[in-house]
Amino acid sequence: MSNETDHRRGALGYFHKIGLGNFNQVNPSGWQLKRLGTIQKELGHTNKKIDVLKMDIEEWEWRTIPDMLKSGALSNVRQFVTELHINMHFEPMEEAYKMGLSTLKDLYDEGFRIFWTHRNLWCRFMSRFDNEMRAGCHEVSFLKVS
Repeated sequence: MSNETDHRRGALGYFHKIGLGNFNQVNPSGWQLKRLGTIQKELGHTNKKIDVLKMDIEEWEWRTIPDMLKSGALSNVRQFVTELHINMHFEPMEEAYKMGLSTLKDLYDEGFRIFWTHRNLWCRFMSRFDNEMRAGCHEVSFLKVS
């Protein structure tokens, strides 16, 4: 995406070259990252319903989702679609599982319910518990019911 620029992607879609993060600054890789609330404000979407918010931010979701929940930036989102990366290539530590479950509970408490999920087998690791291959990434779609 380094060669992409802001552009229209169809009648109802627009691509903005902005990375989603839990802070507003350029990261060490040179990407401009912004909090969801900042992006909503800059685009004039603060009080608008967002039908679908899709993100795939390669393990940054575990920092970004709590920030979006705490700031209220997800309050106007009807569907939230993301790829969750519990770990890309090796068995996560116990803390990662606990943090992931806590984040999922916080989404549930905000009114989001999972209506579809799919394992992404590109991210795989060998489980140290049973020597089975496990998926470390899952595509997850949430619908806000309250």
